[in-house]
Amino acid sequence: MVAVEKILDALEAAEFRVAKIDTKPQKRHPAPPFITSSLQMEANRKLRFSPKRTMSLAQKLYEGMELGDEGPVGLITYMRTDSTRVSGEALEAVRQFIGDTYGADHLPKAPNKYKSPKGAQEAHEAIRPAGVNRRPQDLKPFLSKDELALYDLIWRRFVASQMAPAIYQLTTVDLQAGDYLFRATASVLQFPGFTAVYQESRENGEEEAAAKLPPLKEGEVLELRDFDPQQHFTKPPARFTEASLIKELEVQGIGRPSTYATILSNLQDRLYAVKEKATLRPTEMGLVVSDLLVENFPGIMDLKFTATMETDLDRVAEGRVSWQQIMRNFYQPFARELDAAKGGMRKVKSVPTELKCPDCGADLLVRWGKNGEFLGCSAYPKCAFTGDFSRDSQGRLVLQSEAGAAATSPAGEGEAAARPRTTATGLKCPKCQKELLVRRGRMGEFLGCSGYPKCKFTQNLTRDAQGNPVPVDKEAEIAAYPCPREGCTGGLLKRRSRRGFFYGCSNYPKCDFTSNQPPLEGPCPQCAFPWLMKKGKKLLCPKAECDYQVAAGAEAAAGG
Repeated sequence: MVAVEKILDALEAAEFRVAKIDTKPQKRHPAPPFITSSLQMEANRKLRFSPKRTMSLAQKLYEGMELGDEGPVGLITYMRTDSTRVSGEALEAVRQFIGDTYGADHLPKAPNKYKSPKGAQEAHEAIRPAGVNRRPQDLKPFLSKDELALYDLIWRRFVASQMAPAIYQLTTVDLQAGDYLFRATASVLQFPGFTAVYQESRENGEEEAAAKLPPLKEGEVLELRDFDPQQHFTKPPARFTEASLIKELEVQGIGRPSTYATILSNLQDRLYAVKEKATLRPTEMGLVVSDLLVENFPGIMDLKFTATMETDLDRVAEGRVSWQQIMRNFYQPFARELDAAKGGMRKVKSVPTELKCPDCGADLLVRWGKNGEFLGCSAYPKCAFTGDFSRDSQGRLVLQSEAGAAATSPAGEGEAAARPRTTATGLKCPKCQKELLVRRGRMGEFLGCSGYPKCKFTQNLTRDAQGNPVPVDKEAEIAAYPCPREGCTGGLLKRRSRRGFFYGCSNYPKCDFTSNQPPLEGPCPQCAFPWLMKKGKKLLCPKAECDYQVAAGAEAAAGG
């Protein structure tokens, strides 16, 4: 800082003069049409969709959507592709559309061509709308909000990919102040080109801001207003987002386009990583599993393993090497590593921490259960204390008390804690009268007794208008929505699965009736059954014996 102060003192007395102004045009070309990886990355940045959600929606758009009198229509091309190729018919159609809609100045003289990634399967096209004249606004009555958002993204990216480049005026100004030279740059949009339709997101999710400079002349003397000295330190690499992790998988040659969504889902479903805001944080289990795999299977865990295997399989397909030789080269060392791991891999059931048990003062350990990570006392079974934890801004463990207050490790005192995984409710457990807590497991929120593990009472919850937790009355729920199966005395209950919420009969497994849609207030106008269900664009009676069905909009208009 002493050197900085000397420079600032010298600049205080210096005259700031415009030494040079350089202005030149700069072209910015459009991005290629989507392939699987770029679609998942951009949908994550712009729409906050997970890769799994993106591919699920894209599958529906590809298979076909009901478009009124037209019936089912496929809206996009195949969504599992690594090729940027576009058919001649599609190029001709999109160029005609651009010229008619945006004018000849937005249309390049020849179609834009893009290079596909190495090893791309050119049998497929890029992901594009099946018909460019089917604009997103025309499909609004037929698609859900998320379906329309993804289609709009694909449509805009494709149209923009065949438009003229945007032109900016890039200005560079050099300022002379004594022995020091300062430089400022700014770009001003002169011709929008493809940006009239679409702009690609940056990694941080923010669009590039247009910098501006006041009118200046060479030799002009400027008035010094203030200095803003800042000290910068080397920062660690940012945590992966789902988008940036897909990009890294693509760069390293790990997996194929069809596997990216599965990889991201497995990391989170198996609790190897959790999403905090937009970033992925490895869990203690994920770190332990990674360490064990690297220790015992270094060959497979090498970043180059998948890319090398892809190359070897290509060599087999080309007839340059036998598949038996490739298998021998892989399996013989792998079999030795596997045998060694079976007998020598260290067993890890917990991870020590610097936190102390609030009940007995012993060390707390990170343990794993069916609902994820938790803290348990190292003195178990003498001390049965368990608790949830989060991490502060520095990644240090934070123990969450029953009331949600944070008790940090010595190295993390005073740091802001993340949101607690348990919250006090003021409600009493019907079994032991201890307080019920809102807990958060793999399937969402539920009520659990604070006396766990001695009392294992749990109950589903809902939220009132103020957002307060309210226990779900199971008996009232069963009575309100009786099961539509003939002869069944059960009723529908909201249940959880790995795929989310669904509604199933309370008499399961005797009755296996389920519905992915919530029951709607009835009764059925035809048979008077107490509730109705929605299926696609129709409202119908759930009883197999009743054939009542009507368009959902028509029912709403009729006041049903």
